Amino acid sequence: MKKIIFASALLLPVSLALGRVTITLDGGITGLTSNAVIDIDHTSNAIWLGTGSGASVSFDSGATWTTFSTGSGLPGAEVSALAANNVAVWVGNSHSETFGGEEIPFGNGISFTTDDGQTWASFRPFAYLFPGYTGSPGMLSYDLAVYDSIVYSASFYGGLIRSTDYGESWENLFPTQLNETNTDSIDFVDRNYLSLNNRMFSVTVDTGGSPDTLNVWAGSAVGINRFSFPGTGGVYDTYPANIVRAFRMDAEFVWDQYDWHKDTVMADFFIGVSGESQSEDNEDWLYSPVVNFSNASACTLFFEQYYFFGDSVNIDSGLVLLSDDGGNSWPETVAVFTAYPDSVYGDSTASDSQWIDISSFAAGKSSIITAFLYLRNIYELTEEAGSWMLNDITYLADGDTLLVEDFEGDWGPYGNLPPSGWIILDGDYDKQLAGNFVVALGVQEFQNTRIIWAACRPAFSGLLRVSYSYNDGRTWNTADIADRFGDDDIEAWNFSFAEDTVYVASSNGLFWSEGDYSEWNYFSGFVDTLDQTFVHDEAPFFSVDVVGADIWAGGSDGVIKGRAGNWDVFRSSIDAADHFAYPSPFSPTHVTRQGATIHFRPSVDTYATIKIYDINLELVKTVVDGVYRRGGVESDDILWDGTNGDGDLAANGIYFYRIQLDSGEDLWGKVVLIK
Repeated sequence: MKKIIFASALLLPVSLALGRVTITLDGGITGLTSNAVIDIDHTSNAIWLGTGSGASVSFDSGATWTTFSTGSGLPGAEVSALAANNVAVWVGNSHSETFGGEEIPFGNGISFTTDDGQTWASFRPFAYLFPGYTGSPGMLSYDLAVYDSIVYSASFYGGLIRSTDYGESWENLFPTQLNETNTDSIDFVDRNYLSLNNRMFSVTVDTGGSPDTLNVWAGSAVGINRFSFPGTGGVYDTYPANIVRAFRMDAEFVWDQYDWHKDTVMADFFIGVSGESQSEDNEDWLYSPVVNFSNASACTLFFEQYYFFGDSVNIDSGLVLLSDDGGNSWPETVAVFTAYPDSVYGDSTASDSQWIDISSFAAGKSSIITAFLYLRNIYELTEEAGSWMLNDITYLADGDTLLVEDFEGDWGPYGNLPPSGWIILDGDYDKQLAGNFVVALGVQEFQNTRIIWAACRPAFSGLLRVSYSYNDGRTWNTADIADRFGDDDIEAWNFSFAEDTVYVASSNGLFWSEGDYSEWNYFSGFVDTLDQTFVHDEAPFFSVDVVGADIWAGGSDGVIKGRAGNWDVFRSSIDAADHFAYPSPFSPTHVTRQGATIHFRPSVDTYATIKIYDINLELVKTVVDGVYRRGGVESDDILWDGTNGDGDLAANGIYFYRIQLDSGEDLWGKVVLIK
């Protein structure tokens, strides 16, 4: 299943074998075959579910379902990922095996259909196979994303792969490389997958930043990567123009005395940084506010610096970079200060004034941002590590001052904010990803606003949280979500959007927020009174999709559709004509529904009474008394919570349920309670 994360490293080479199997069907299996729903997506005429036993589709808003599984088009029953658009529906299949008591996922293949499931083509990409294996541990599609006819698969050990020819060939996209070798599958043999940044768990695509750029966002084991493919007319280049790596949280969490911080030199205020900080990602960023040079032809950047980067080569270095797209890319480097001794750039007692002509890049542009980037050599963390201090950063347009910052305001290194408009990426915990292991991504677009959402997990450090960014990942906010018990460790799995409203499917429940996302709401009351069934309020949700006016959400206990107070519930049944209790055995504190459901279907309209008896046939509890049930409709919303008539938890053991119907039927069955 998608929710199993396999973390052990296997150092085996990879076969490049591809296999295609095409199956034409008369139709799939009628009905839903599993209540475990891990993915939901839709086309213009259908809703698709990825479940624990197949891919299910409905063309009538859930009234009827068809399921495709092993033997009906797919190479496996268990769906690990699903993505759909009006071109094709793509499905990733997997299975699990147990080794040493641990459940390990294996990839079975990737399939697609262009005709609503009547024909399926299945593939075994190289990123799914080790030589001699029928599947490969940890090499499966944990997430799929589609743009037109291009499909992207986040395949964990298999990396991020794509196909532009309907699965006939597959290519790796490694964020650790920036050229044509991204598409060379041989690189996988060279063990690029050993880099945590190449192990992908989530992927999404968008063109919202610019219609001339296709952005592919990929969540890895150590952060988020954005691949930007330029193009025109909806046709995009084969290779990315740039890859922005490591949108990630810093292991230090908060500022320390070495990160960019307020300092004083010779009674003057500066902003400074030191190479003695052992940051995990080995770099400190200082961003300026946006500066408008739209009416200028001569553009100048001035600053004073105290600069010492060590007497040895490759200790520290500093760069000054410019961006004209809000910090999404940094195409212009206007200064590089490398590891030279004091005599070149000044020392700790004398400042060095820098006048830099930036006209060729900035003139006529309205949104120029400067980045002062301090790079440390992690292999040379010695007492010789350097330092860089800046003051009087000034921007001039045709000789007139547009902005000057002397850093004399009331701010400091331990939690206070820097001057207005300035951003320190390395130090401020509230501006970073909450956790580096990113298992789900979403792009929200409305009214010229674009927000990137990320479901984060701790990786070496961090928290279980949801993060979101208004500026393509330069800075991040942490969503203040807590469940009904106040727990803010939110294990999110999926996002969906409707204008400024965001929906979050999580193991803690189904949440939504709108506006500035400062307040979050918890959906509850998933009761389908017409079909006499329900989904428990505290059931985990793994997927959510907004289709028109309806919210669709799936988890471990079925699928819901609708809005608050008006829900339809879709669930599979073992045998609708029979009666049974499930699960059995059950533990009241360890099952999704917090009890055992007493399932039955009366033949005619009637009233039902359900009682629980112990092994001596002594009454333990009357669960319901004279509740109306519709004839021919499955009753699936009555459960025994494992307590007796006094509300105390009953003892472990075998119990009997009795269903008494006014229509004359008297049904008995067994249920086992294990605390």
